[in-house]
Amino acid sequence: DLSSKKERTLDLDVGSGTALAFAPNGSLLAVGIHGWVEAKNTSQKTPLETGECQLWNTNGDKKVATLKTKTQRAITAVAFTPEGRWLITGDKSGQVLLWDVTDPEKPQEGVPLGSLTRAITAMTLSTDGKTLSTGGEDGSIKLWDLAERRERATLKAHAGPVTGLAFLDKGESLASTGYDRSVRIRDV
Repeated sequence: DLSSKKERTLDLDVGSGTALAFAPNGSLLAVGIHGWVEAKNTSQKTPLETGECQLWNTNGDKKVATLKTKTQRAITAVAFTPEGRWLITGDKSGQVLLWDVTDPEKPQEGVPLGSLTRAITAMTLSTDGKTLSTGGEDGSIKLWDLAERRERATLKAHAGPVTGLAFLDKGESLASTGYDRSVRIRDV
């Protein structure tokens, strides 16, 4: 609640947060996780066994579920579809998964949408929820048709990692930026 100027803290029990997305109604927060698990009462750390995305109820500041991928790589990008039924995750292996979070406390296992050749570094969804754009460490951008669950196009966009993506309106135009110090706007 910004008007009250209160700050709340969600304490992650493992790793560190790498990506965030609120569900459209604001009651759920997805947190992509990367890092280590610390053993109790020791300084020993072990890598997370899987990539994790935690779902938090923002009304009660309570973790309601942990989504675990099979890639063992950090979740680097997250986005909710406009109706809030699906959570989309991207990770350092380049994998893109769709998770049914209709019941956030019992999310359905992630369904692979596809992958990039290297880590996903940026993600955005058109406002109508029909087109997903993912940017990669290799400078490529993929456009995905979510209704048909297929890749629409691959674009060689930047000379280095893509660091940001934004759709205009329903996905007619896409802006991207990257390590090559450029911003590109294209009709898609």
